[in-house]
Amino acid sequence: LTQQGSLVTLRVRGIVDTGGALQPINVDDSNKYAAELAVFPSDLHVYCIDDSEGARHMLESLLPREANTECVRVFGETPLSWKSFLDEAILLSDIVIMDQN
Repeated sequence: LTQQGSLVTLRVRGIVDTGGALQPINVDDSNKYAAELAVFPSDLHVYCIDDSEGARHMLESLLPREANTECVRVFGETPLSWKSFLDEAILLSDIVIMDQN
């Protein structure tokens, strides 16, 4: 993880299970957005809860493009929205993103 001004870059090296043979992948600055999205499952159901309007907007606008999914649901606009979040996320989510505070 490096930072230059307001730009934060994450370099990842790992192994991805493609359903067959394991293949190492390398992600660096030159291909950071080509991070092998082909092996990342598409159309996952991503459920997010955050009390910050800005964070909710960011998740709702970036995740469909970056995670290759149209099913992104955000919660947290009211103090009681956690109930709906739990009801839906437990049954329908593949990935859950939760605010820490």
